[in-house]
Amino acid sequence: MHRSDPPASRSDIGKGRRSQRRYAVELELHCKLVGSGESFLGKTSDMSSKGVRFHAPRTFPIGATVELRIKWPTPVTETFPLNLLLEGRVIRCDGNVIAIQTHCYAFGTRKMIAIHARTGHADAFVA
Repeated sequence: MHRSDPPASRSDIGKGRRSQRRYAVELELHCKLVGSGESFLGKTSDMSSKGVRFHAPRTFPIGATVELRIKWPTPVTETFPLNLLLEGRVIRCDGNVIAIQTHCYAFGTRKMIAIHARTGHADAFVA
């Protein structure tokens, strides 16, 4: 930083080169590699409105499409756990740390997820 440069504002800290702030959050997830039928358990590392970085027991090819079902920490009720459903493209894979750019997402209960899985319709997702 040069003397003539203005000091960094609080909103610039933690952003780096990203357009959206990332939030460090560790949540359980279920990951499905679209088109392969393979699915894995994992944990989020950080999230933003544009993407998710998570840990999984395997690597994923860059450009692959994945679906994530993230167990949200606040249920709708005690009997209806809430999940965040995401679909995105793998943009980075460093060993078992994967970053995706989110295409669409929606919050839903397990029943809504089952309907989505059975019908194959992306109606449950919103951009």
